[in-house]
Amino acid sequence: MGDAIWSTNFSAFCGVLFKENSKAGFANFRMWQAVGSILSFGYQSQLCLLVKVYILIGMLIVGFVGYIAVEVLEKWKSITTSQ
Repeated sequence: MGDAIWSTNFSAFCGVLFKENSKAGFANFRMWQAVGSILSFGYQSQLCLLVKVYILIGMLIVGFVGYIAVEVLEKWKSITTSQ
């Protein structure tokens, strides 16, 4: 259920960010989602659980910081274009 919520929200976010070229935005999202799945499947038997948890926490932090950065930049862009 959690993945369905995040995936739906991020798809809507891609639609907002890529208004002019939404197909490319959604394709880019799905491509990086597939790359993440491939990488995690590839290292599943090579690394211990603690290392995998650290990788997931690191990616969570990177994703959260990236999301906040995009939100701030979009807000700043909308403020500067409205003036």
